[in-house]
Formats: sequence, structure tokens, C-alpha cells
Amino acid sequence: MIRVTFGDMGGALWLDMYGHANSAEYGKDLICAAATALAYTAAQLAMDLDADYGLEGYPTVQLIQGKATVRIQPVNLEVARAQWGVIRRGMEMLAGNYPKNIKIYYIGNGESREDKTEDSRAEPADMEPRA
Repeated sequence: MIRVTFGDMGGALWLDMYGHANSAEYGKDLICAAATALAYTAAQLAMDLDADYGLEGYPTVQLIQGKATVRIQPVNLEVARAQWGVIRRGMEMLAGNYPKNIKIYYIGNGESREDKTEDSRAEPADMEPRA
């Protein structure tokens, strides 16, 4: 299973992802490929936010097999949250479609919870998950 944590606390935004979806053999797992594409997009977004708006310090970007970490402390938090939300929503949609393969956790910004959404295709991300 892939475990993804989105953080938003103290002016910092981050994504930590580790594991494997185990939906197919290594190199042919499309769920892993999709999650990895989103992690790489988050890494590029960190670089773009630094170039366009500036960051407090350097971004942390680590992309290795089975693990991805992207952490930023943006100067313009509002813009960064809006852009970061696209990555988050993409991962939520993926997890909603493949709940046995991806689990999402949230830390900060008034929340610390595990995503319990059964099917994110059926409800917007800002609605309470179904019981």
C-alpha cells in the first residue's frame, strides 16, 4: 500500500509518500506510476514556486524508489496552498478509485486525520467523508 501524508503547518507545506501499490508487478503498476507522477509534479511545483514567488530557505525534494518527500515553506502561502491543492486533489482522486492501494493522511491546518473517503469521485474533497 502507498501511504501519503499531506502537511500544512507553521507556514510549511509537505507531501510524504512511501510504499508500493502492489496492483501489478514492479515496472507495470499503473497505480504506482500515477502516484509517482503526482509526486514528481509536486517536486516541480516546489521549484516553480521558488522561482516565481520565493521560498523561505531551500525546498526539500527526495524522490527515490518507494519514497517521495517534498517540503516547502513558501513566501506566498495562499498561492502555494492553491497550487498544492491540485496535487492533493489528484492524489485524493487516485485514492478514491483505488482505496486498497493508497491511503492518505492529513496533518496541520486544523486537521490531523486519516482519509476515510470510499470513493472520491462521488464527493468533493472539502465535504465530510461518508460514514
